[in-house]
Amino acid sequence: MTNLSYLAKKSPLFSLAEGDFSGENFLQDVAFFHKKIQQFNKTQLNAVVLNESNTYRFAVRLFALAQHGITIYIPNNSQPETLKELQQFSQFSAGSANFPAGFYSLERSVIDDENDIADKSQLSNTLMWPTTGKLIFSTSGSTGKAKLIEKHWWQLNKELSCLITTFAEHSQRINAESTFITTVPHHHIYGMLFRLLWPLKISATLERQIDYPESALNLLKANNNIVLISSPAFLKRLSKDNVFSPYTSNFNRIFSSGGKLDDNDALTLAQQLSLGITQVYGSTESGGIAHRQVTTLPAEPWTVFHDITIKCHDTTQQLLLNSPYLTDSSTITAHNWFVMDDIIELISPQQFNLLGRTDRTVKIEDKRVNLSDIEASLTVHPWIDEARIIVKQGQRDVLAAVIVLTPTGKMAQSELSKLQMNQQLKQTLSEKFNALCLPKKWRYLSELPYNLQGKLTQAALEKVFD
Repeated sequence: MTNLSYLAKKSPLFSLAEGDFSGENFLQDVAFFHKKIQQFNKTQLNAVVLNESNTYRFAVRLFALAQHGITIYIPNNSQPETLKELQQFSQFSAGSANFPAGFYSLERSVIDDENDIADKSQLSNTLMWPTTGKLIFSTSGSTGKAKLIEKHWWQLNKELSCLITTFAEHSQRINAESTFITTVPHHHIYGMLFRLLWPLKISATLERQIDYPESALNLLKANNNIVLISSPAFLKRLSKDNVFSPYTSNFNRIFSSGGKLDDNDALTLAQQLSLGITQVYGSTESGGIAHRQVTTLPAEPWTVFHDITIKCHDTTQQLLLNSPYLTDSSTITAHNWFVMDDIIELISPQQFNLLGRTDRTVKIEDKRVNLSDIEASLTVHPWIDEARIIVKQGQRDVLAAVIVLTPTGKMAQSELSKLQMNQQLKQTLSEKFNALCLPKKWRYLSELPYNLQGKLTQAALEKVFD
């Protein structure tokens, strides 16, 4: 076990919009929240729902709860329905999210010696890097009923060690002098590992999350050992107008995960920045599987991480996985492989190409969306008889809805404008789906464009929007 006292010397450890926080600040605040938790009976407080958008406050609560081995549920969003569904697992909450009635917030807990800095300092010396207990992630699914994925701290630590080892060969090693800048949130496993746990593990500086390339320029000017934790959506926009180009020498490494970065975009960025984008392939459930950089075309294959074993299904060509990062890794044996939804071409035991997916799950702006789920939610609306959702590709991929109305829907259509129709249907979907997952284009038809063979093709659906 590692004592966290090594973080005390780092200043700043967090450099956020709200201000700078040193390692000593962090340890004392963890110690203070740790003391709040100690007021509860361990059998009473065995699980907590943690929802906090501020990275520093989130990290404080995460590490304080982990000191007690408490199971921590991390929702994929702050929507009321999402939080309410987690109430069946715990009635205790932490963080500043607006939790529904019925949760008891640990934030309301009061201790007598809140200002006893000496006591906090003494307790902070006993804090340890988490090794026991587990986190329950929500997938980046689009509905409140996202799948819950269990990860033990030993699994996260093992994967973290693998990441540090795998990418240690870079000429300018990622270390305590590095500054981590991010475009992704901390509540998904990619953000948790790359933007939070990794820099804390090596005592690097965690900078604030940026939404637009222009908002990072001052950070690029001020730092010359930058690790950018990003996503395909952000990097695709960057490639169109790369304001980072004057600062290529300031980057140590740029990571992309959460979806597939288009090969042409990856190549363009490599040429603009004189640095290949390190792509990481995996999922919440599987953990990291493989990595690659695209600096020429055709693109190089994916290379699996250490301790990962793969093979290709003889019939379906799906990727079969054996990994210590799997939730139920104890059941994975030589004869019991985890089946991924991705179709692959196996190049060697350590390398493969991704060819596509077997299901209707896509990613829009790095949010995972199941098209069938959205269609099912639409067809229960009294206005809608049939619904089909497609992805319209462009500078930004968006969802598009093709709708066949019921008689009630046709009556509403005669009374409302198209914009009003769209807005009301979006409002219905927003109760379950993330805003990024809502259709941006809508078409209302008398019938779906089936062909003479009774087939409804992608091409026919796309033609509706021409």
